Amino acid sequence: EAALSFAMAEATMDVSESEGADGVVLFEMTADTFAGEAVRLYRALPPTKEWAEQNYYRVRAAEDLPARLSANAFWLDVASGKALSANLLEAHRHLTDVITALAFCGLPFEAQPVAETTGTNGLTLAAASPVLLVTEQVLPAPVAADDRPLLIAQQFFRPDDRYRFEGNEQIEKFISGEFVRRVVYGGRVTLTNPTASRRVLNVLRQLPLGAIPLRNGVMTDDGVVRLEPYTTEKIEYFFVFPFAGQFSQFPAQAAAGESVVGRAEAQVFNVVNEPTEVDKTSWAWISQYAPADDVLAFLGKENLRRLDLGEIAWRLKDRGFFTKACDLLASRGLFHDTTFSYSVHHKDADRARLWLARSSLAGRVGLVLESPLLKVDPVEAKVYEHLEYDPLVNPRVHPVGEKLKILNTALDAQYRAFLRTAAYRAELPASQRLALVYYLLLQDRLADGFAELAKINDKDLHETVQVDYLRAWVALRQLDVKRAAKLAEAYKDYPLPRWQSRFRALTQAIAEAQGAEVAGLDEPNRQQDLDQQAEQSPSLDLAVETGKLWLTAYAVGEVTLNLYPMDIELMFSRKPFLSEGATDFAVIRPALSQTLKIKANGEPEELTLPADYAKRNLMVEVVGKGRRAATAWYANQLRVRLIQDYGQIEVRSAADGKPLPTTYIKVFARGTNGREQFWKDGYTDLRGRFDYLSRNDRKPEEAVEFSILVLHPELGAEIQNATPPAR
Repeated sequence: EAALSFAMAEATMDVSESEGADGVVLFEMTADTFAGEAVRLYRALPPTKEWAEQNYYRVRAAEDLPARLSANAFWLDVASGKALSANLLEAHRHLTDVITALAFCGLPFEAQPVAETTGTNGLTLAAASPVLLVTEQVLPAPVAADDRPLLIAQQFFRPDDRYRFEGNEQIEKFISGEFVRRVVYGGRVTLTNPTASRRVLNVLRQLPLGAIPLRNGVMTDDGVVRLEPYTTEKIEYFFVFPFAGQFSQFPAQAAAGESVVGRAEAQVFNVVNEPTEVDKTSWAWISQYAPADDVLAFLGKENLRRLDLGEIAWRLKDRGFFTKACDLLASRGLFHDTTFSYSVHHKDADRARLWLARSSLAGRVGLVLESPLLKVDPVEAKVYEHLEYDPLVNPRVHPVGEKLKILNTALDAQYRAFLRTAAYRAELPASQRLALVYYLLLQDRLADGFAELAKINDKDLHETVQVDYLRAWVALRQLDVKRAAKLAEAYKDYPLPRWQSRFRALTQAIAEAQGAEVAGLDEPNRQQDLDQQAEQSPSLDLAVETGKLWLTAYAVGEVTLNLYPMDIELMFSRKPFLSEGATDFAVIRPALSQTLKIKANGEPEELTLPADYAKRNLMVEVVGKGRRAATAWYANQLRVRLIQDYGQIEVRSAADGKPLPTTYIKVFARGTNGREQFWKDGYTDLRGRFDYLSRNDRKPEEAVEFSILVLHPELGAEIQNATPPAR
């Protein structure tokens, strides 16, 4: 995010005069003309984002499927040891597919230029680094001898043994020899229009004599087929021969109008009781008739995804065959439901667990199940995933009413989903309890979160970094500075930037609370950046005690002190903006005005009021370096620093200057319509600071003014007014 920068209004302008060629006086501005301190303005809290762990780039757990790496010729080449494959362009279905494929090719991240030279022998390319070269050629092709206006063919096949493979090419197996009775066959009529004209045809086809139609078929079918130019249409039907014999068939034909324009070849069907011609290399025969060892050998060398493994189900009752078949499938990375389901029949517990985990039963027993044979984990089943929400600010630190309510709808839905999974468990595992702690802390249910965190044994967790960060954060909230510092120090040089930044921010907060000078982080986030800018921002703060006035100035060396007599009762009658009367004095001459030299290092400085004014109710105002501070003169023992540019307020003890953590802050806002309403409340942190501005559901620009009540149980109260920061 880019922050706007402005030169300070008090910057000294170094301007010199010179005379131009025409006698015109010119003003030349040197490099120091606008030399001033650049001010980075307040950055509004960004919208809350939902964060999820990703194994692949921008892919949620539910979308993380094996299909992200497609099965194609390129990966077949890689599996065969040929990483540099001409089939690279086939790996393109998903980003994961593309990136992984490119990783095998040895291409550089930045391509070097390719020199092109054109000569008499053609184009010459000289590459300075590995490149992919894709070429396209135009070659002569033979002209088809068949120029009939319509092509019609009629073929027959067995649905259970329809294809054969040559390499990776699938080829249909058509029957031209004998047929076997009581075996299901299919017929197909193929019509091709090789012309540029649309054809409307009447197609007649009949079953062979002696055949019975199947699958709602009929003996004779006559239908209209519309063929667009250069298209093909297929018509399939199924039948069976109940008896052996010789049967003829009227061939399929197509007519246009009253003329026959195409006819298939006639065929005589030789139907036998038992086949005399057996394809002993087909899966249909091997699965049913081959010895068990031959079946296993066939499974060991063929493409298992092309086979109907259900054909060997009858063999799986034999435990020896079942065991060998399961081992073979597992070695080839294939799970087959029917095959592994026989584990129940054989009481094979290990394979039964594997089958049950992948069966439909696993989705019907609830979100979580722990049993000897079946374990259901919602994360592995991809029905639940851990989500985080950042930045998230709760406007109320105390619940309104008896019922707890999560205002962020996304967090509310996620927390309910988490509770649904937790409800299935007799005891939460450590990792789930860690997630529970996180969600409780997000809701500001600190006591509940602290109690659950105390139940976690670190030895039961793999998330060492996460739990250490939570323990350090909790230690800060419990004011256990030593423990927090020890945990954070161990990760100050952690190699992951995200976690290193988080732990360094904790270290910085601890050092700041102890009064040490804090160097800026290399890459601060929004909150860290605001904290750093707040430290460098010019500011004026007034704290009042009976008979004494304390001024704390940062980066301001001279101020004007103005005193205005006021009616304290009147100021408090204008609640909740009790001190807003300070703005009314802008057009009133002060009863007393003095210019004072002050300390600019943030060290409190006592300003003694004149005796005539010390016992009066006053509005005290100091102005300097573009900053103005005003406060009512009433007794308390607080020193409050309002950092309006960054939406923060800091509370310290007026007696010793130490931060006052757990000081209650309540904020009201006046909207653009003049309506006054509650904005947020909470307690100061270990440094005595509180972010009075940030809310997820509201924007600072919706308000024109804020009234801030600072309430300490022992040191009194004070009211401050603030305006939304410039952006």
